[in-house]
Order: sequence, then C-alpha cells, then structure tokens
Amino acid sequence: MGKKVLLVGVVLYGFSFISFGGFSVPADQDVLRVWNESMDYSENANEFNLLVWNIKKLEKRGAQQDLLNFSKNHDLMLIQEFASSEILNSYWDSYKNHRIDFAISFLKGNEYQTGVANISNIKMDELSWVRSVGLEPIINTPKVMTIATYKINNQNVMIANIHSINFVDDDVYEAEMNRMEKLLSAHQGPLIFAGDFNCWKKNRKQVVDRVAKNLNLQFTQFPERIKLVWGTIDHVLYRGVRIVDPHVLENFTSSDHKPLIMKVVVD
Repeated sequence: MGKKVLLVGVVLYGFSFISFGGFSVPADQDVLRVWNESMDYSENANEFNLLVWNIKKLEKRGAQQDLLNFSKNHDLMLIQEFASSEILNSYWDSYKNHRIDFAISFLKGNEYQTGVANISNIKMDELSWVRSVGLEPIINTPKVMTIATYKINNQNVMIANIHSINFVDDDVYEAEMNRMEKLLSAHQGPLIFAGDFNCWKKNRKQVVDRVAKNLNLQFTQFPERIKLVWGTIDHVLYRGVRIVDPHVLENFTSSDHKPLIMKVVVD
C-alpha cells in the first residue's frame, strides 16, 4: 500500500462563482479528484520514464488512445489541459496501473472539468496545488499547478506541473511566476519544474529564464525542437537529477502541443 498522501491546497482566497459563459471555479475542497487512490506500489526505483504533454482536453481524434499507449511505458505523466466529463470518467477508471491526481482549474457547466494532472505508478509522498491569483480574461478563470514530492533513491524529489496563466498583461504573468519561484525555493533537493509555461513572448521567456537561474534549474535540450509555438512554451526544467534521451515526438497530431519524453535518473 502506498504511503498516505497529504493533500494541501495553497490559495490566497477561495473561489466559488459562476463566470461568463457558464464557466465556474470549484471551491477549495473540490479542486482535487483522484482515481485509483488505493493503488499498491513497489519500491520506487532510482529512475523513471517521464512524459510532459498538454493534451488540449482530449478534444482531438486519437488523444485518448495516444495517452493510453503512453501510459504503458511511462511511470509519470505530467498533463496540462487534462479533462474529465461524464464520458471520460469511465475512461479514467480504466487506468488500473496508474494513480491519477487531477487538480481542477475550472468547469464548463456540466460539460467538462479541466486543469492539470499527475498520472503516476511511482509512490508519491505529498501533493499540493496552487491556484493563480491572476485570471484569464472574459471567462474569469484561474490556472492551477500541482507540486508533488517523491522519495526516490533516498532523496526527496519535488515535481511541479504547471499550466501558466496566458492571456494577461506581462506584469500579471511575471507576478505569477514570482509566486511559483517563491513556493519552489523552499525545497532544497532535486527539483523538476515542467509543463506549459505560455512563455511565447521574448520578455516572458526572460522571466522564465530568471526563475530558472534563481532556482538553479537547467532547461532540458530536445534535439528535435524547432521554433514553433509548441517548441517555445513547453519546457522541462531540472536540477539534482539526470535527464537521459529527451525527445519531442513531432509526429503526434492528437493535440496542438507535442509530447515531451525522457528518462529521469536520481543518483
């Protein structure tokens, strides 16, 4: 039986309102949803296969099958724009060899819930979530990031899964990234900070560069990366671990983002 996970919400104020177009934000106690909570784990190895991918709410054809195929070979999948719905819930129930920890950023009526998710078959010690203070315009919804810790090779490895605020002024973006930096700076051990950073402007990339420098993080270098939108906003930053054989899977069309895959070794 895996160690009981401490679930902690990190918020500045509670949300529970209906906004434009039937979008709503869950109350703090309803942010987290878990599938396969009682999963049995073997002892964590000192390496694991990692996937980082924005799956665009599984709207595109083939997304479900691609994600299922990835789950066969990846121990930890950090997913942005994860989604659940009446139809998808039975699909997530089928992930018997992975635990799914889903942090909901907002709901669209009764149609779907979306946010970020950690899909994992390695034992997690703690999971927290942090909600952005800034809101996306018009629909008035925040973004959510998860922060998890894993005991791997006798080290406490922290892994943050981000889908950053996007359609806001640059000062709001920078303030959110500063908050993330402050939260992650409390951890002194190995750290992976990964996901969709929405740093599609030069000055936003400079903000991410500064945060990486302050946290002593390196950018994973992907040999296939070319200068497209998906190539400049999805990143895997790391320290205290080795990233082995990283690749961007360019031939996948089931999302408007391309999957990032690699092996992570904790020495």
